Amino acid sequence: MQMTPLETQDLYEYLNENSLWTEALVQRLNENIVEFRLDKEISTGRNTSFRRSYTCPFFKHESLGCPIPPEVKPYGCLAFNAISSGVSDGENCKSDLDLLSKRESEDEDKLNKELTSLYGLYWEKLPIPMALLEWDKLPN
Repeated sequence: MQMTPLETQDLYEYLNENSLWTEALVQRLNENIVEFRLDKEISTGRNTSFRRSYTCPFFKHESLGCPIPPEVKPYGCLAFNAISSGVSDGENCKSDLDLLSKRESEDEDKLNKELTSLYGLYWEKLPIPMALLEWDKLPN
């Protein structure tokens, strides 16, 4: 799952406002990046790269499932659901691409471009742990 700057800002602010941005979380995000090699880009040609599947660092935080409320959850997460019952480890899930395409908005695109320009971001979308750690590097 990848996040835009706007989604990252929303989630990062939520984590900070609720005292959830901790050293333990930063460590879990870094471990997730290493475990799934999210920082290793594999080019597939034509200016595209291979997107890796990974288990979200929030999925098995303290209890099974995601503790992030829908109001700040990345859009892709809202459309990413199990396609069979009994899923406990993130297996057998996929995104509802129709739902994702319906929710895209020109206003959000504009805000993402403004955030990218304002902060000099090099990315349009990053995996959740990488996006959050990159956002944490920005000046307050």
